Amino acid sequence: MVKPAGSLIVLARALQVGRTLRAEAPSLAPISALWALCTHGRLRHKCALVVLFPSQDLWLLLVMGAFVLGGIVWVAILGNRVRHHTGTMREFLRREAALRKQFFDLFENSTDAIYTHDLDTRITSCNRAVELLTGFTRDEVLAKKIADLLAPGSLERATEMLNLKLQGHASTTYEIELAAKDGCRIPVEVSTRLIEEEGKVVGIQGAARDVSERKRAHEALRLDEARLEALLKLSHMSESPLQEIADFALAQGILLTKSKYGLLALINEDGSALTVRSCSRAAMEECAMDVEQRASSLASVGLWGEAARQRRPIIVNDYSAANSLKEGYPEGHIDILRFMSIPVLDHENVVAIAGVANKEDEYDEPDIRQLTLLMDGMWKLIRQKRAEEAVRASEQRYRLLFQRNMAECSAPRWTAGTSTATNPLRRFLAIPPRRKCSAFGCRTVMTSERAKCSFHG
Repeated sequence: MVKPAGSLIVLARALQVGRTLRAEAPSLAPISALWALCTHGRLRHKCALVVLFPSQDLWLLLVMGAFVLGGIVWVAILGNRVRHHTGTMREFLRREAALRKQFFDLFENSTDAIYTHDLDTRITSCNRAVELLTGFTRDEVLAKKIADLLAPGSLERATEMLNLKLQGHASTTYEIELAAKDGCRIPVEVSTRLIEEEGKVVGIQGAARDVSERKRAHEALRLDEARLEALLKLSHMSESPLQEIADFALAQGILLTKSKYGLLALINEDGSALTVRSCSRAAMEECAMDVEQRASSLASVGLWGEAARQRRPIIVNDYSAANSLKEGYPEGHIDILRFMSIPVLDHENVVAIAGVANKEDEYDEPDIRQLTLLMDGMWKLIRQKRAEEAVRASEQRYRLLFQRNMAECSAPRWTAGTSTATNPLRRFLAIPPRRKCSAFGCRTVMTSERAKCSFHG
């Protein structure tokens, strides 16, 4: 508790300070007096208030100061919070921008063609892979609908899968074909998902992956299996006629190369002429020419015989283009769009030519490989068959010769203890002319040098 004497002394000092300041600076006297009182810890505040606020001006000044001080503190606190929230927002925006850039890089640099379209199937966005896949620019793609990029026959499939997706089916992965700007058909595998805003479907996002390489690998495997099956069937045709073997091999060659027409011709031993052994049924039905198995000069068959002359496969994927090797169509000949022929070699000799024509797509190296391997298998069978026929013919010829010589041989003529062999028997047994034989019989002895006949009693 503050003593009265001490309080009076303090108040006196404060009043003295106030009088001094009023004389020098009247506006600062109350503040100085308040400071003098506040520095004295033993003074009660109520007593100080009684002494220091004798007027309303000082009260208003203190209230305004309190408001100003509170405003400064509030502004400082608010500024600190604003700076904190501003930093948080900047970090959020920085991360969002980084995520947007990362998403854009993934979207733009993806090897899959990514696109979006609205419910009217109008394309609203696409990445660079769409341009590379279709050949259209991005502006051209964005001006199209999905149907404008589909190959004939794929629109129904795409529409069916779109309806399934809109009905809530989770998995809609399917294969269709796109129509590129240059007219090529590109097989793609498409996977789609719904785009929703506020719970409402507003579009479709899809990713299309080019599966051309996978298709080609599967097709190559299928063709290899088909060729092996054809060669297996050929190996079981050793007793079949040559014409049946040639027809079967040509038919399988047309299937393996997906061609419409085919021709198989055998070349003679000196390589100057060829003979058509088999012609496809479609060519026979559409061609008005008389295709007979007659020999034709190799120099007169034009492009068809170029594979034999150059001893290598010949491919012409645009038969209408100018080519010095072509000599035009004979009257009644079928129209050729694409053409491929391969030589069949036997110990560096061209023994046959196989030609196919009018494949829907362009002929390529796998077509050459399949047809060459098939025709090589056919020729090995033909060569084996010819060798077997030659052996059988030789055996038959010598058998007939032996039987004829034996039939011409007659019994020996016997005279006074000797016998004389007939001329055919002498030739067969290599007996010198006028050789006499024993009357009691004869014995033939065969040696490595010649046949000898000795007669003894």
